[in-house]
Amino acid sequence: MQEIMNNIIAATAFVGVFAGIIVEVIKRADLVSPRYLPALSIVIGMVTGFVMATGFNQDVAIYIAAGFIAGAAASGVYDLVSNLIGGNK
Repeated sequence: MQEIMNNIIAATAFVGVFAGIIVEVIKRADLVSPRYLPALSIVIGMVTGFVMATGFNQDVAIYIAAGFIAGAAASGVYDLVSNLIGGNK
């Protein structure tokens, strides 16, 4: 279990950089309402994790979990809850 957690933490740092860049480009281009950016960040993190796992022949589940964590960290879990439930625009 410790090895799995170490792999997820290492993959989070790796995936987080690429997911963060993609989300920032979408944010600056104003392609999506700010209300949906936190959820989009998590989805982009998971998709980026999947692509990287298949590209580098790594464990897909670990990289998807890492992408979820990286996306949540990039957007802030608080922002996700407050924007989707609170209805901020």
